[in-house]
Amino acid sequence: MNIGEKHREIVGVLIVFFLSALTFRNINGYHGDWQTLIDAAMGITEGRPHWRAFQNRLLGPYSILGMHTLGFTVKQSMLIYTALLLLLHNLLFYALLRRQSVTTLTAVALVCLWSFLFMALQCPWLYAWDMLDIIIFTLASYIIVYNKDSRLLLALFPLALLNRETALFLPLGYVIVEIARHTALANTRLPRLNGPSWARIIFGVFLIFCGAAYTSLVRDWLFIESSWGGQDIGNPLLIGNQSHLLVQIKSFTFNNFRNGNIIHTALMWLSVIYMLALARRSNSTGIYAGAMFFLAFWLGIFFFGVINETRLFFPTLSLAIFLVVSQLNKNSLRRLV
Repeated sequence: MNIGEKHREIVGVLIVFFLSALTFRNINGYHGDWQTLIDAAMGITEGRPHWRAFQNRLLGPYSILGMHTLGFTVKQSMLIYTALLLLLHNLLFYALLRRQSVTTLTAVALVCLWSFLFMALQCPWLYAWDMLDIIIFTLASYIIVYNKDSRLLLALFPLALLNRETALFLPLGYVIVEIARHTALANTRLPRLNGPSWARIIFGVFLIFCGAAYTSLVRDWLFIESSWGGQDIGNPLLIGNQSHLLVQIKSFTFNNFRNGNIIHTALMWLSVIYMLALARRSNSTGIYAGAMFFLAFWLGIFFFGVINETRLFFPTLSLAIFLVVSQLNKNSLRRLV
């Protein structure tokens, strides 16, 4: 790396710092006094979260509590925690793009794009576990799209499981990658799997069941009562609070086109169509697996989330950008050939 390249790299990193500060300033103003988000985090450390489904989401709230014990107020701890993780994500995202020979200017522009989408999709809730989820799934997305060792997904799994039950998508991603690697082309009807591949797939499925069992046990063990009183018996599902599948389908296909959610719903439709096209047409294992992982995550939101709670889509922002960049790079190489 010559002096000019080092200079550009330093400038790029400084711009990422600046973008992160601007992004945090924006979301800080959006979330007001942060009190509802602080209550949601601290309720978990006391065994009295809003809902039983929150009780296993330990890593973020206890990180904030740890900072509080160092002398910061709870609000200061929450703000520092959020700002640091936002900066860490943006630096990580920038570094991963640069590792794929994306130019400094383009990498900065993509960090800017991610920050814009992150701000545009803000909703009243930005939980402590959301920020960690973003970092974990940016790493997972990079591993999948750029064909890194899929065992790294399993290495992330224990940390992710301490944060939130979306960790179950990591062994699912491991399974998707294993299947994709034995599919000669993305449009091959059936992959040809050998014995070791079946063993890895079975192991991935086994980890999903183990993670689900852990989630259920932690909730039963640590949950005392809802912060609103009672045992929250109306939200019994393992992965999320409730299943609103019929309402989700109505919102996604009809209702949201009559209200203020029309913009993000239209973007969701376009994203799904684009990912289906990638999965069908691409002959790249990483792109195919990444598109299928994206669709699997969104399907999970349909079954166990609320599609109008846009924070749920934060973990897929980096994945979408990696997929677009990877596909554009492939097309550029093809034109050169």
